[in-house]
Amino acid sequence: MKIQRKHNKTQAEAKERLIALADTLGMSLQWIDEQSATGSMTYNGVTVSGSAMVTSDVIILDVSLPRLARMFESRIQKQVEKEMDKAL
Repeated sequence: MKIQRKHNKTQAEAKERLIALADTLGMSLQWIDEQSATGSMTYNGVTVSGSAMVTSDVIILDVSLPRLARMFESRIQKQVEKEMDKAL
């Protein structure tokens, strides 16, 4: 599942807000470089992993959903987008 959200912050501020959102959700992020991270979280016994990229104008999440969660992909995507919009 790929999610892309525009932001009107500096790249550093957008990264800080993404880190704060990840912390709120219980997700751990490991930064590969200044703009790319990988991470995972467990929710109700289901582990979700993925990557994030923060550019000067957009945040891109690429999330791997387990097979059982894929039937709820559109609902999950809408909720993640809503949370990202609030954070940004």
